[in-house]
Formats: sequence, C-alpha cells, structure tokens
Amino acid sequence: MKIKIFGYTGSVRPSPTEMIQKELVDLGCEVVEKEADCILETCGLYKNAQKFWNEDGKKAVRIFNLLDVNNQNPNFYDQAWRDYEDCEIACTISNTVKAEIREKFRTFREIHVINFPIRPVSHLKYPRGITSLYVGRFNCPNKRTWVINPTLQLLTLDPENHLIVAGSERPPMGFFIENPGDVTLNELYNASEFTWLPSVSEGIGLTCCESTICGSIPLLANDSPVVRELGLKEFSVDPKPAAFVQLIKKIQKNPEYYWNIMDELRPVFLNKFSPQTIAKNILNLYNSYVGDRKS
Repeated sequence: MKIKIFGYTGSVRPSPTEMIQKELVDLGCEVVEKEADCILETCGLYKNAQKFWNEDGKKAVRIFNLLDVNNQNPNFYDQAWRDYEDCEIACTISNTVKAEIREKFRTFREIHVINFPIRPVSHLKYPRGITSLYVGRFNCPNKRTWVINPTLQLLTLDPENHLIVAGSERPPMGFFIENPGDVTLNELYNASEFTWLPSVSEGIGLTCCESTICGSIPLLANDSPVVRELGLKEFSVDPKPAAFVQLIKKIQKNPEYYWNIMDELRPVFLNKFSPQTIAKNILNLYNSYVGDRKS
C-alpha cells in the first residue's frame, strides 16, 4: 500500500503521526507524495487532504479518523460532517467519540475505531517524590482544572510544592514544565503519586493511560464517558474538590488495591495504544475495504 498521511505533528518528536508512519513502513507500506493508494487524514486537515486527492487523480481510498469532539468550535460539526461524507472509511479515536458522532449525525454508516498512540512510557518503579501531576492543556475549560487547587488546599497541600504541570499552557499555579520530551515525561509520570484528569470529556484520555502504565494513580471525573471505556471507574468521583479529597484519602489507605488494578490494565493499554497495533489496524481496514470492493 502506498499511503499519504495528513495528521498532527506537534512540538514533540516523534509525533504520533510519525510513530504511526514508521510502523506502516515496517509493515511494508510506502509513504508517498503522489499516486497514493490510501490517504489517512486526522485533526481536520480536510482542505490539505482534499487538494491532494483531487490533484492525485481521485483514486486513493480516504480514511478519516476523528480524534475528539470540539464543542467550543461552532463550525466543528459542519467540518466533521464534510470529512465523513467524503471519506470511504470513517473512523473515530474511541467508542466514546463514535457514540457522540452517531447521535449528532443520526448516521447508520459503519464507523470503525482507530486509537491514537500513547507516548513511549514505561513503569520504572521510581520513588514517588511528586504528589500530583497534570499533563496537557491546563487552561482549557473542558479540562476542569479548577478543581485541583481547592482539592490540594483541603488536603493542606500548597499547589506550588505539590503540583507539577507539564504542557503547552502556563498555569496559574504549580511548577510548570513546558512541553517536556518523552524521557522527561516518562520520569514525571513515574515520580508522581497521582495524575489529574478531571475533564468533562476526552477523545480517549491518553494521559490517564500513560499514567496508569507508569504507576501514577489517575484522578478522574465520573461523568466523563472515557472512564467507562477504559475501565477506570474505581479512580473516578464527582467533579468536586470534597469528592476528590475523599478519593485521595481512600487510595492512600489502601494503595495496593489500586496498584493491582493498574498492574492488570498496564499490558492492555501498552498493546491497545501502541503505534504497532494502530498501524496494523489501519492496514487491515484498507485491505478489507479494497477486498470488499473487488468482490
């Protein structure tokens, strides 16, 4: 298969797109700039992908993978619908996003799930010298980070000394590390007792997958659908400071119970969200579609 990929690159290398691309090459695919058999599009790069498809003879099979639902963008659903209308193979990053798209579009067309790769993290069994960690966009309203400060205050913990924020947005509290590389991020996860993810919604919540792999206990809101999809109900409570305080104290009384759950989920997440698995899924979808079209 000859493939052209339009996807997220970001500031950290290798990017998720680059990781998937490498694995596709290892599987025998060729990344091309013309005469593609397949176009993989993520992150709403519709105009780029459509221009390439038109100029390349309109022969390539188009796979569109929606990574998240952005309710803050008034044009989001119009753009997403255009992508889904034009592609041959429609996908989402998770069953959570798949359900949201089905409900919004009232569509019965087949939608597949192609996950997105986690960063290359591993369980290092470090001493947990950091109380809590937040990874990602801190100032986005959907992330609901406002619960963190009052929770730490109720625990008589100063956020300046008990919270590290790693991401692209400088937070109003905590110690900030801007866009850490993979090695540093892995060390942060492994050195943190807890990792915050109190979001209203997530495409799939890769942060809590990464923290679970590294042994940093995720703190989640129970109204986020990804909690159910990832099997992390035991780590979730109502998105209120008092509820998070109770959860943290409960975990600290019996941490072995939660560590055992993470030990069971670790190999599941490592396989499910590996770039190797995702590349195989993409190739299988393409081959299945082409096979059905020929038969």
